[in-house]
Amino acid sequence: MRARRWPIILVCAALAACTGTSAPRPDTSPDGVADAADADAVTDADAAAETDTAADTDAAAETDAETDTAADTETETETETETETETDAETDADTAADAETDTDAETDTDADTDADTDTDTDTDTDVVVVAGPDHAVTSFDSAAAFLAFNDIGEEPVQGKFVMTGFSDEPGGPTFYLDSNFYELHDEWYWFRLLNGLPIPGLAVEPVEGYEFESIAEIYAAFTGKSDLPLDLRFLGGGRLYSPHFYDIAIWKEPRFFGVGSVLHYPANPDRVLPEELWLFELEFVDDKVTEAQVTTFFQRLEASLPQAMAADLRWLVRSTAQEALGATIEAGGGPYADRIVRYSDLVVAGAVASYNDGIVAGKIRRIPVGASGASSMGPEDIVVLAEVPDFLPPVAGIVTAVPQTPLAHLNLLAKSRGTPNAYVAGIFSDQAVSSWADWKTPVILKVDSDTVTWKALTAAQYQQYKDLAVGSTNVSITPIDIPNAPYVVELDAGLAGLADAVPLIGGKAAGLMGLLDFPEVPLPEVPIALSIRGYHEHIEPLRPTLEALIADPEFTESERVRFLLLEGKGDFEDAHAKDAAALAWLSGFMASHGPLTFLGGLVAKGGVKKMIRDQAISAEYLQTVTTALSEHFAQLSPLQGLRFRSSSTAEDIEGFNGAGLYDSNTGFFDPTLQPDPSEHKRTLSWAILKTWASYWTFEAFEERRAAGIDHLSGNMALAVHPRFDDPDELANGVVTVFIARDAAGGRVRMVVNVQDGALSVTNPEPGNPAQPEVDLVERIADGPATVTRAQGSTELPAGEWVLTEEELLWLADTLTVVSEAWLDQKNTALPPAQRRSTLVLDLEFKRMAAGWPQLAQGTAPGPRLIIKQARTLDSPIRVAGDILEWPIPRDLLERMQRIEFRMCTGGPLRVTATELYTTPGDGFALDFATLPFDAHVVIELLGPLPALGLSAGAPLLADHLAVTMTHPSMTGPSDWDLQIVLPPTLAAERGYDTVRVALSGAWSIAAGDQQVVGQGASCTVIPQVSSASAYLESLLAPAP
Repeated sequence: MRARRWPIILVCAALAACTGTSAPRPDTSPDGVADAADADAVTDADAAAETDTAADTDAAAETDAETDTAADTETETETETETETETDAETDADTAADAETDTDAETDTDADTDADTDTDTDTDTDVVVVAGPDHAVTSFDSAAAFLAFNDIGEEPVQGKFVMTGFSDEPGGPTFYLDSNFYELHDEWYWFRLLNGLPIPGLAVEPVEGYEFESIAEIYAAFTGKSDLPLDLRFLGGGRLYSPHFYDIAIWKEPRFFGVGSVLHYPANPDRVLPEELWLFELEFVDDKVTEAQVTTFFQRLEASLPQAMAADLRWLVRSTAQEALGATIEAGGGPYADRIVRYSDLVVAGAVASYNDGIVAGKIRRIPVGASGASSMGPEDIVVLAEVPDFLPPVAGIVTAVPQTPLAHLNLLAKSRGTPNAYVAGIFSDQAVSSWADWKTPVILKVDSDTVTWKALTAAQYQQYKDLAVGSTNVSITPIDIPNAPYVVELDAGLAGLADAVPLIGGKAAGLMGLLDFPEVPLPEVPIALSIRGYHEHIEPLRPTLEALIADPEFTESERVRFLLLEGKGDFEDAHAKDAAALAWLSGFMASHGPLTFLGGLVAKGGVKKMIRDQAISAEYLQTVTTALSEHFAQLSPLQGLRFRSSSTAEDIEGFNGAGLYDSNTGFFDPTLQPDPSEHKRTLSWAILKTWASYWTFEAFEERRAAGIDHLSGNMALAVHPRFDDPDELANGVVTVFIARDAAGGRVRMVVNVQDGALSVTNPEPGNPAQPEVDLVERIADGPATVTRAQGSTELPAGEWVLTEEELLWLADTLTVVSEAWLDQKNTALPPAQRRSTLVLDLEFKRMAAGWPQLAQGTAPGPRLIIKQARTLDSPIRVAGDILEWPIPRDLLERMQRIEFRMCTGGPLRVTATELYTTPGDGFALDFATLPFDAHVVIELLGPLPALGLSAGAPLLADHLAVTMTHPSMTGPSDWDLQIVLPPTLAAERGYDTVRVALSGAWSIAAGDQQVVGQGASCTVIPQVSSASAYLESLLAPAP
């Protein structure tokens, strides 16, 4: 990084006094340094204060402003959309707007360059930059002046600009913002207006009565207030911004403002473009910019920048849309055809950044720009990406050829899925990686602390890895006697009947049934379930077709074929609109698979989902269900919709969560009564069929496939309750409760994400960066609960909260009781030595206004919290079935890294312990990454011990409940030891109470105050099972 060189900035007292320019530095003092006291210079302390007050100082701050505007100005979200998916995970629809960050984060690719490298532009001559009272200038006399004005001690040097009258000819002035004063574009806009300064050509009147010297003063004046001037509002973390500014700068045409940044990269011989670079970039979310507008940006910047900069100025494209436009400009051969730069041009050879550590194996799939459609990759692929897309289906690992940002949506998805994710400069042109991809060679990818390691595998090694990772997940779906099952199920069996209910009514409906055991938990008005029988009978005529499709080699081997056959041709085209390779493949597939072929015929019918929806629902079934629902919800108004929520038997089961994979839809007894014509199609049968069909979405199919679940063994049931109408929705949120039982009395941690109004926490609107309130409640043993306000909702003024502290404590108390009971119920089916001591319960809730639901008579009470869903978050247990019978708690098996036998023999004593190690840093509790959990021990006396009166005899076999096993001196593998203490009854029976062995060779056996000790014990480790990650780590370990 270059040494910090502060500029000398003169700030005019009035707009008329200066125009905001740079000039050669006047020699105003004997030592040649301008008097800062006479010039109102910006000092280090001023800049620090201003920086501190910017609420979002990280790279995502500008994103919040720019992306939120899109949501404010574009289409309103429908009350109920046809494709609404219930999910507590990241959704497919999230857009690149969430990933947009400041240039400092996205272009920091020169980190590995020589720290002493100077910029090519001469900055040794001191300059004075004469800024207006708005801390901006309209031109620079030299490149040195630009660098001085924008120098904040980082590379690249970035200077933000705001063009006025952008769509007019000749347009207004371009303002270059003082980088030591402003962080975000709109700060200049509202700083001017709040200080009574008009913006040339803008029909927004300045605000009278204020006078501010800094951004910090404005934050101090308005923080905590709701009645703000202009259209100002606070975002998450206290970020103050103006939606109107971004409306007229990006989202609405004709634009009044043109916004972006000018960037300077010093020459770097290790960079793809090694020469000194002068670039400008637009906002990442500016996907609607046209070629004519890019020309305007070039011309306006060239007119206001020094010739040395203007002559070499190039456009740095950022998003996929900008990349496409850049390619069009290049192909057109116009004056700017050779002035397009991409992030790949800024890559410095050897640069690596890890975003999510991990180790996996798979086959490499290289994805060029624009080809990252959902069916372009699968769960066994390690994808090497030429660009950073917003969404990927489940994949094994991710490596991008261009830098990501910490809050890029791709990175957030990777973290939520546990997918290793890294940036490696030049990876797309790496010959070894290309060769592995071409030959489909299985490889290891390890991402760890900005280091990426690759290793090719043999076919046998890869198969062993897959057997560990996928083949033994123990995820199974219990079959039931479907012909004799009821169509409609009352949810009255309670928590005790939960396990038996899941195969009949699915996980979601069973979760609601479990909650009905707790009168203090408010639930939707009398939920009811439609069993799997209706779905099973509906698809029975299609079952031979589905069986043949699942077995078809083309369907089995190609993600694209699976997407096309499941979702249909129209959805394939929509999902791959920017993927030229996928669309070309589609044309070829259609040409070779006519409607008379098996696969072509299914495509002609619209794919599996459409076939399910087009098949008429049984009249007998529909009559039975309609009658039952009419009676059950007789108290509701005919205007009140019913929500048919997916409740698959391949969802919320042990080892497979399935959150967000299936749709939920709204139906009405008589939809023609609805005032909105778009809802007139929403009959009960429409909602049921659409939800049934969602079992066969591409995403759901791929997730089940990766988990090794037999698709036809699963079925779709439905949970039904009154729809949560948006106008009545005051808040919504997700609660995750972690409980851990231990000798100290246990711990509880509750994390709440809640949002004001109907803006969903679990399924947010694409492009809307609104952030929820985040609260944390913790309690240890019987101590008092502590409440931590981690983050406020961006939809409320600073200092206001969606949930009161009393509500949070009530939730914690109530849901702790529920979680403890849920854990007890899960343990009832397990032998004591396998019972869990931890549980994670995930719940969703709404706060509904008075009047919900609409009743036939009277008005429902409110406002009140409603718990709408509960599920446990279990991880797959990836061990063979016989190990499931071992005396190991199930939650430890979920976290297992490896299990091994440790056999130590010294003198007449032999001890064999079954020891389990957990994944490092994994989980709320149960940390056995360094010191193992000892599940079972065998103690044998191979000969007599006269000193204790013991003779050789039958071995003692004891699990972790029968004896106490500890590691008194162990700190790591090199000083392993084990002490076994027998309870008094067992000690009296065996004639000894304490046994100890150590890797050092020491051994001992004691009975009361008598003890026999020895040396020379030898210990052997016998591996029993390892996790997939542990197996890969062993392959990377250096040979002994």
